[in-house]
Amino acid sequence: MAPNGPWLVAAFYRFAPLQNLDNLRAELQQLGGDQGLLGTVLLAAEGVNGTVCGSVEAVSALLDRLRLRVLVKLWPNHKIRYIYFLNYSPKLT
Repeated sequence: MAPNGPWLVAAFYRFAPLQNLDNLRAELQQLGGDQGLLGTVLLAAEGVNGTVCGSVEAVSALLDRLRLRVLVKLWPNHKIRYIYFLNYSPKLT
């Protein structure tokens, strides 16, 4: 489902020890599905890496959840790269 308004693409990574990966994976999958996000988030014991896109609100919700759940102390000033698409129409070939 395409978001109403601009698309936001966020690319991020952080090397940091993560715990409870199964619970975090389930939580992020639920949030991503509910918000209509597209992309990939890789979770491992040594950190997180991902690129996601969707509405500004949806991407912000996922990144906020990551910060609150596991990275609040480890990711206080991490810069996330954003790209906005105002008129995106995917073309399938």
